[in-house]
Amino acid sequence: MTYAVRDVVNWLLDTWHLIDEKHRNLIVKEINEAKERKGPDNLTGLGMPIDAAQWQRLLAHAAIMGSLECTAGKAQGDSANDNGKESAAA
Repeated sequence: MTYAVRDVVNWLLDTWHLIDEKHRNLIVKEINEAKERKGPDNLTGLGMPIDAAQWQRLLAHAAIMGSLECTAGKAQGDSANDNGKESAAA
């Protein structure tokens, strides 16, 4: 219903490899906590279903990419640039 959530998730996906592990973990933690909350009309804390789907997309990306070696958009097949391929652990 809103484009703002999609835009935020797309930005996070494109810049995930630039975000340090501590903050990536915090983002995932807060999204998971929001999933557990019930809001008006018994919706999850992630909002309307279309918005919740976007947050779920980010969680899937985080799970696939793990905490290290994340390349922007690869889990979603996006055509995002390939900057930052090198591992933070390298």
